[in-house]
Amino acid sequence: MKKWWKPKYFYFLAAFILILSIMTVGFANSKQAIPNNPLDNTLELASSKLMVTSFDGEKEASSSKGQSSKEEESKSEENNSETAKNKNEKKPDEFDEQAKEDRLPSGTLKNPSNKENKVNQNKEEQSNQKPNDKNENSLNKPNSGNTTNQNSTQSENSSEDDHDDVEIVDGDRDDNSYFITSINNGETVSEEEYAFSITHKNEKAKVLSTIVTVNSVEVEDFTGTIQLVEGENKVTVTVLYDEPKKTVTRKYTIYLAKNDIIINTTLKKINHTTEPQFNFQADAHYNDESVAIEAYMNGTSLTKKSDGSYTVALQEGEQTVELVARYNGQEKKAQYLINYEKKQSQIQFLTDLQNGSTTSAEITFYAEATVDEENIPMTATLNGEKLKEYNHLYSDLLKEGKNLITISAQNGNDQNSLTYTIYYKKPADENNGSVIPDDKNGPIITTDLKNNLQVHGTKKNFNVWATTSDGIRIQASGVTVHNNGKAVPVIWDDAEKTSYRLELQQGKNTVVIKAWDKEGRLATKTYTVFAKNLEGGDPIGNITMSIQAPVVGLPTIIAPQSVPIYEGVNGAYVLDQFLKKNGFGYTKTGTLDASFYLASISKVGMASKLKVPADLVQKVENSTLTYDWTNFDPNSLGEFDLTSGSGWVYSVNGDFPNYGFADARFQSGDVVKIQFTLMYGKDTGFANGGGAVEK
Repeated sequence: MKKWWKPKYFYFLAAFILILSIMTVGFANSKQAIPNNPLDNTLELASSKLMVTSFDGEKEASSSKGQSSKEEESKSEENNSETAKNKNEKKPDEFDEQAKEDRLPSGTLKNPSNKENKVNQNKEEQSNQKPNDKNENSLNKPNSGNTTNQNSTQSENSSEDDHDDVEIVDGDRDDNSYFITSINNGETVSEEEYAFSITHKNEKAKVLSTIVTVNSVEVEDFTGTIQLVEGENKVTVTVLYDEPKKTVTRKYTIYLAKNDIIINTTLKKINHTTEPQFNFQADAHYNDESVAIEAYMNGTSLTKKSDGSYTVALQEGEQTVELVARYNGQEKKAQYLINYEKKQSQIQFLTDLQNGSTTSAEITFYAEATVDEENIPMTATLNGEKLKEYNHLYSDLLKEGKNLITISAQNGNDQNSLTYTIYYKKPADENNGSVIPDDKNGPIITTDLKNNLQVHGTKKNFNVWATTSDGIRIQASGVTVHNNGKAVPVIWDDAEKTSYRLELQQGKNTVVIKAWDKEGRLATKTYTVFAKNLEGGDPIGNITMSIQAPVVGLPTIIAPQSVPIYEGVNGAYVLDQFLKKNGFGYTKTGTLDASFYLASISKVGMASKLKVPADLVQKVENSTLTYDWTNFDPNSLGEFDLTSGSGWVYSVNGDFPNYGFADARFQSGDVVKIQFTLMYGKDTGFANGGGAVEK
């Protein structure tokens, strides 16, 4: 028994020693595989320049610490030794060309095979994490149950994450989510000191360090300004973030040019936009002195706004903007391209509008806007004026010549519009209307109504002068006027003419005037009048109104002024506001709504320089009028002043209406003159000034 136990005991002892040796070696390997403290790597990164790679793969910066040649020789095994990479880097001048090609920063994919390895490595790392673990948790809290290979992988990933997600952003781009600067990339300045600011977009991101370099030289203790050298200056701004870990570098070019004209603008050399309008700013200076600048687009001069900016309307395609500045005989020019590519809109239009020409002043069209076959609100304008819509129908009057109709709609940020061009030409019989030769030697009809007339509003006054073939006046009893088949009422009938007021419907109106003489012979004229109906209070347009008294030596009491007129507002209300606005009082008979008669107007000193011309004094004294050349008030002027035939009359476009202001309905563009008379209007041109009879 003793012989058997001794060899057995020896075998167990040898096995125990062997297991102990294996465990010792395993412990040593696992200790080597423990990842570096991420905070140590972070501090080391913050204290040195980062090796980053631009979009074209060129290296920009290197660490200020040295790196052993042994590490460089083992660089080809970088997928297995990433942990030690940042320990001792070479100085910039110690790199040879082969090292520049081989050395890439952590997290940079050198070739497709490396990319695939990294993807597989990331998948393997994710499989060792708990479902809700974050990357930083796997870095700071390694699983103690991992094998040696797993620990080695985790150590490598920990080193990569200190440098991972390196992002290089061109200076012109602002689409990164980390930071932007106030540097205008590519600009030219005239001062060596250049100030700029850094704005971090993510307030939650923790900034570990900020490194600024100018021409590859780091700016010590950067406080917002850098020093430039003459010519080109390459500026990089690198920010190291924590939580999450990210290194972002922005690259800029700034030019320094002293004693030269500098043009500054927000334009880039090539500008792309999907908006039909484009805004930019531009100015120029010579050292510290501002220089005038001119801007042109496709050869057409642009107008600079008060804030120093320009706004241009773009056509689809490419347009050229040229900036020109001159100073003491020097000239500097700069050209830029703006490429406008219209957005593809989801808004569709259904309309019967077409480009073309017409001899009808009225236009009615159908239009609707849809998105995915659903109607959305839209607007239509004619020559810039918004049209009213009735069940997708729009109607208005065309002006003579070129007319632009634009239909437009908006759905959120999506906008779309279509513009049509329509030319309108009036028919040849504009003034005469259609004459039906009912009877030979019948009456003659004359009127100030014009064929194809356009009226803004619902009412239009006009006059008819009807005579027999031998010139004898035909009174209102021998004349009828119908509009769209309905009788038109008479405003006033006197020895000279008969006045009427049309009540117009939207669009086309047919006006028929008939006159007959005592023998029963008939004459007929037909006119077409187009109306744009307005609602009460809507603006019609403007008239020109003035007050004059040349017959008493006061040619201008109120100079001609533009006065707005509105639908539903008669002439008496217009006159009332006109006098009050100019500081005049007045007396009247009747009301603003009916039988209004302007008796006098008043203002302190208005008639103090009154003087009747000698030839007019002679005419008055030779007439049947009574007169008293001292009978007037220097602060007013009205009926019965100076003569028994004095008072106020008014004309519209040279014609003196036979009705008062309350019956007047002005049209846009009318010229209204209010004049003082001494002889019932005969001294002002009023032909029907009865009562002032010469002896």
